[in-house]
Amino acid sequence: MSEAECIPPGTPPDASPKSPESPASPNSPTPQDAASGGMNLANFGGTSCSAQEGRAVPQLDISAAEKQSEEEKNQDEEACRIYESGQAFEYMTNTCLKLHVDDENIIRALILSYAGTFIANNELGINIRISGEAGIGKTHVANTVAKIVPPDYMLAARFSDKALLYMCEDLKPGSVIYYDDQALSEQAAEIMKAQTSDINKPFIYHTVANGKHEPLIFPPLCVRWFVLCNSTGDEQTADRELSFFVDNSFAHQQRVKKLKAFLSMNPSVQRDTTAVDTARRIWKYIPRGTIVQIPFADRIESDGSEPLRNLALFESLIRASAVLHAPVRERTAEGYVVASEEDFEIAAKIMNPILKGVQGSQKHKLTKNQERILTEFLEPKESSYYLFKDIRDALNLSEAQLSQAVNGRYDTTHHSDGLLKIPGIAARQDKDGIKYLEWDAESYRRWNGSKAYFILRPVSEESESEEQVFEKKGKVIMGLHR
Repeated sequence: MSEAECIPPGTPPDASPKSPESPASPNSPTPQDAASGGMNLANFGGTSCSAQEGRAVPQLDISAAEKQSEEEKNQDEEACRIYESGQAFEYMTNTCLKLHVDDENIIRALILSYAGTFIANNELGINIRISGEAGIGKTHVANTVAKIVPPDYMLAARFSDKALLYMCEDLKPGSVIYYDDQALSEQAAEIMKAQTSDINKPFIYHTVANGKHEPLIFPPLCVRWFVLCNSTGDEQTADRELSFFVDNSFAHQQRVKKLKAFLSMNPSVQRDTTAVDTARRIWKYIPRGTIVQIPFADRIESDGSEPLRNLALFESLIRASAVLHAPVRERTAEGYVVASEEDFEIAAKIMNPILKGVQGSQKHKLTKNQERILTEFLEPKESSYYLFKDIRDALNLSEAQLSQAVNGRYDTTHHSDGLLKIPGIAARQDKDGIKYLEWDAESYRRWNGSKAYFILRPVSEESESEEQVFEKKGKVIMGLHR
């Protein structure tokens, strides 16, 4: 590919690529500056050179500036090459996996979450929720992916109920809003529900300031990342998110220790940000407002009891994968990107494990301990009564962990309803104070349904299109079908 093809979308033909996703600096030369043959020093809040008689004028390190410019140019060319070869998604994923051990599906989902903001025809944005015990890497995995998101599109902080609405002028469309260990209040959850109902349109919130009506316009296409400690978050917004657990297995912890030891012995590796910078620069070559067609959408199947929002989220993952692979995907006559079955497989690898309760709790909206009690201990068993002590021993849980899993927890940073929200589960206590769970397997199975995953029905050579079926039915009605 020629260098001209590496110019980011929307860049004038004569312009050289700018730094990724960043606006022009307020200190950049203006047309008037160019006409006068230099840069207006007033832009820097300083005075003209004539006012600084007797002072030494600072000399720019031209060689260092040229070296930095050359490095940035090389990174831009490499980012363009990676994107045009269809390797953007894998490069971003592998870059993050060098900084964070395991949790590959969470990393891939976070990358696709931001990629989804480049799409014009998603029904839902890809909001992410990561939960687990304290100190096992929830924040680290989110921070790792945040490094490859352009800073102008990443807002990581704690927010009051309406803070984001008053910050909307500074918030770009398609930004990531990152909450670390902060549960949404009821009012903030209501605002999120309204904003995510139609992600492609700005959300307008009407309020009164100084006695006057003031509409606050929240930009479209923004997504949210939540990192929570043993919390399912707000139930009202949970069905608009993908819910993940971080890996806290013993084998994972050993791999983390090994990586930390390697980085401690090789500090230069940790300081080398070339791959991260290159991954971040890839985004500027992806055009915003892309429309993606899913030609196999009618062949996507799941359990009939699966919420429609899960299907919408699944299709959003497919489109996001197609956007990152756009240079190697087919195009329609209108210029739409055509998703391939490879994009389905990428989405299924992320979605199906959390639907099954293995790497998350997309179907039940539970914490990891709650999901373990349900899927590992109760689901394989028939209806009966099970002592708390037996459950603790089987799953190696403390008394406090089991109590919190069953009854839930509510405070400023934790929202969890507990296992008792699941049909077929009840907590009891006998006259001697011994606690146990009553398990009604039939009630649970009727509520839970059967399959909890997405599959792609194969194309049958004997299958007929809707047009063929309609035509045949028409001939039958007219008595023409033989």
